[in-house]
Amino acid sequence: MGQRRRSKARKGTNKPKPSEDDVEELPSRRSGGKPWTSLRQSKFLEAHAEAFEDACQTPKKVSLKSFWHLTIQDFLKEWPRDVSLDKAKRDDEVAALTERVKTWYNNHCRSTAAKSGKKAIIDFSNKKKRRRSHVHTYSVHFSDLRIVPILTERWKKHKKCPGPGSPVPLWFRNEVTKEAFDDESEETKEEVARLREEDLGDFDDDDDDGEYQYLLEEEGVDAEELER
Repeated sequence: MGQRRRSKARKGTNKPKPSEDDVEELPSRRSGGKPWTSLRQSKFLEAHAEAFEDACQTPKKVSLKSFWHLTIQDFLKEWPRDVSLDKAKRDDEVAALTERVKTWYNNHCRSTAAKSGKKAIIDFSNKKKRRRSHVHTYSVHFSDLRIVPILTERWKKHKKCPGPGSPVPLWFRNEVTKEAFDDESEETKEEVARLREEDLGDFDDDDDDGEYQYLLEEEGVDAEELER
């Protein structure tokens, strides 16, 4: 005699909706592994993806180094390390976080990401040259004259500025640079468009990281001490 299958009624639950910090990012098709980021952390990293791609367009290591430094710094402001740990353990945690962030960008933003678990190496030797964006070109050629004075003043007045001499976050610099470019005259924008075309042939020159130089000087960042 066949046994009847009994369906169990689902009981209603009143569990609160988890925050984005509690929700894990879905595994990527490429890695297939369990992600270490929450949904909000993933969105944070995605918001900096364009800056990462820009930094990768120059062979000068200082550009990519400054990106890692500023992104990790901003990440730690949102998700601080455990202050109860001693300095050595906190340093170890930051080092581990840095490697995770680098791996995240290499997996999500670059087709040449390492698939074997080895450290990814960014090779610029045969990389196809691309035009900078108009805002990027503007920041390279007009940073000292137009951007730095506005950036310094705006950061001092920003409500989240920790105090005098505090580092300017990458997202804040990008925001101010775009606003400054949008407010420029048509004549200046035409000049930027011309320079953008000229820079295509000189994209690998030593002065290519000009947009980052003022940032390093403003923040007192020692480029030699930054990790790749």
